[in-house]
This record gives sequence, structure tokens and C-alpha cells, in this order.
Amino acid sequence: MIISVISCIIAIFIGRLFARVLPFRLRPLVDPAFEQFYHNKSMADTFDLASSFPSDHAVMFFALATGIFLISKRLGIFSFLYVFFVICFPRIYLGLHYPTDILAGAVVGIITTLILASPKLWRPLTEKIIQISNKYTGLFYIFFFLFSFEISTLFDSLRAIVHFLFSGFYESILGQHADRMAQIFIDTIRHFH
Repeated sequence: MIISVISCIIAIFIGRLFARVLPFRLRPLVDPAFEQFYHNKSMADTFDLASSFPSDHAVMFFALATGIFLISKRLGIFSFLYVFFVICFPRIYLGLHYPTDILAGAVVGIITTLILASPKLWRPLTEKIIQISNKYTGLFYIFFFLFSFEISTLFDSLRAIVHFLFSGFYESILGQHADRMAQIFIDTIRHFH
């Protein structure tokens, strides 16, 4: 199960990397082409700036379901069904993702967990984690609780902290020139479109 948790982190990192590197994709909820299908725009402001491809929820929960499947086939099948019908399908229905966003997220989560499930990779790591948990029991469980919370929120608070730190870092480097550089960047993009 330790590998499932670790694979979630790595899979989410890979999924976020894809979201940053691949072209931006509007969510159906805010895409003008689908305006006639989504009349309730109450969530639209939250998702305006976030690319929908691939789905973070699909990445994380399919990574967890794959880890459960590797431990118990019966519970794993139930987990896959639960992830699809309770977590991912509503996200398609509500216009938060296209079906391909969910499919790509599922592929990233499943493949990441299957790669990390190799005994050559996980045995030394899990033995070290178990040693740490036995030596520092109290600290380990405090950390594990916080870590579990971050997984359940898809690392939202950590993302906010990193964004705050890096935005301050870039601004301190660029100083007063940040606005001018942003305008040059925007003008360059407009030039190529």
C-alpha cells in the first residue's frame, strides 16, 4: 500500500507536468462551444485558468485503485468501478472534463503504479519507510496523516505554497521589469497566432 501512496504523488506530478507542457485545453464548462449544454456556471470561475487535460482526479484515484488491485483483485475491481462511476463520470457530466481527460488521467495513474510496483523499485524504498516508521513512530504517523490529507485534496495547499514562493521568487528576480516582460510575452504570443 505504501507504493500506492508514493505512486499517487509521482502520478500527480506527471499529470501536472503534462498539463503544463501540453497545449492548454478549456474545460467543457467554460468552453463557448458547449455553452448550450452548461447553464449553471457557478463553478466556472474556479476552472477558467486550469487546463482540463489530463484529469488530476483520474490520475490520483486510478493510481490508488491500481495499487489496491495489485493487493486484492476483488477490492481492486470494486475500486476501479467506484473511481469511474463516483469520481470520474460526474466530472464529465458536470463539464469539468472531457472523456479523453479522464481516459488520459487513468492511463497515467495506472501505468505509473504498475511501473512502481516492480519489486526492484519498491522493496528498498518500503523497507526504509518501515524502518523510519518503527524508529520515529509518532512523527511518522503525524506526517502520514498530513500526507494523507494532502492526497485527498490533490495537494491544493502545497500547490498554493509553491505558487506563492515561486511567484515571489520570480518577482524578486525580475523586480519592476516583471510587468514589461509579461507584456512582451503576451505580444509575442499574439504575433504567432
